[in-house]
Amino acid sequence: MLRSVLGFLLISVSASQAAAQTPDQKTALEIMAGAAVVTQYCDYLELNNISYGIIMELNGIEADDLQTTGRFAGFLYEKMVPLMAEMNAATPEQVCAMGVLAYGPEGKLFANMLRWKKRN
Repeated sequence: MLRSVLGFLLISVSASQAAAQTPDQKTALEIMAGAAVVTQYCDYLELNNISYGIIMELNGIEADDLQTTGRFAGFLYEKMVPLMAEMNAATPEQVCAMGVLAYGPEGKLFANMLRWKKRN
């Protein structure tokens, strides 16, 4: 499990030659991509829209930049594909644990990017 967590963290913040304009934008997009992928595989976590909005605002990223034809679409895709492959190989419990470790309340990559879903 530790190897999976470390691999997940390394892939999430790896450098890339894609279209992000600045190092800060690349880092922000890598964080956003990792958090978004976790929510697709863990039914207990969701994106914290406030944190997501803050990271976008601080790094000059617009909502349109993240759309299919947006200026960062290729970069996000490049970051998400290997993460999705890793998540497919993990159990939902492992994905949730990795998500909390990386993006939860005391997340090592970006605290509060993910939060627990509210249950009715």
